[in-house]
Amino acid sequence: MRLAPIYVTRRSGEWMLLLGGAFWLAVFSVLGLSSKASAYNPPVDSAFGVTLRIEGPSEISYSPEGFECTLVAQNTTEKPLRGTIRLRSIDGCQADPAEIDNLAVPPGETARRSFRLRFGPRIYNAHYPIHAYGRFDLGGQEVMLHPILIFSVRGAPPVPTATWDWKPLELPNNTALALEEVPVFRAVFQVFGHDPETMPVGWRGSHSLPSWNMREDDARARWGNETRHRDSSSVV
Repeated sequence: MRLAPIYVTRRSGEWMLLLGGAFWLAVFSVLGLSSKASAYNPPVDSAFGVTLRIEGPSEISYSPEGFECTLVAQNTTEKPLRGTIRLRSIDGCQADPAEIDNLAVPPGETARRSFRLRFGPRIYNAHYPIHAYGRFDLGGQEVMLHPILIFSVRGAPPVPTATWDWKPLELPNNTALALEEVPVFRAVFQVFGHDPETMPVGWRGSHSLPSWNMREDDARARWGNETRHRDSSSVV
């Protein structure tokens, strides 16, 4: 049996390159989507037939009342399950209740407990965790589970900062102060199609509209994923 020869002309070679490029573009697109979708592990942990899950939003708009979540403990074994769950977060955020004691889940059943996460006094437009530390007794066997729910906050109120007058900073005699520690500066943001916005003296942090981040420790400003060195257009 003879195989027919394959002739690769300039035209067919161009098509092969195009098809190959399209193939790899599709592969990288799928990988990019999957990596974005799996940026954080699901808020669930399992061991020895016991599953502990946190049901809650992945993104919330700030509200002083916080938001509701639900703990779900599932026992798929033939043994009774008893234990406690501690709930923790960061930046002063607290769960109410912060602990669930004497949780009992009969064999083959599921228990649900609701709690509310309340925000602390200094909340940022950022990602926050809710840790659930579960410690159970499964018919004499210790089971420890630790699911983590990651959620992002939008619309958080500005964090109060120290106020400074817009005037030269006076220093006592024989005093040394690094320029990067001088609090008297102003950040000015201007988005295309909008008027310039001058921030308060000494302001630093994240701007919600253009996603600017102002950091005085390294004299750089970050716009999304792009880093720019500070110049006269960003600080006056």
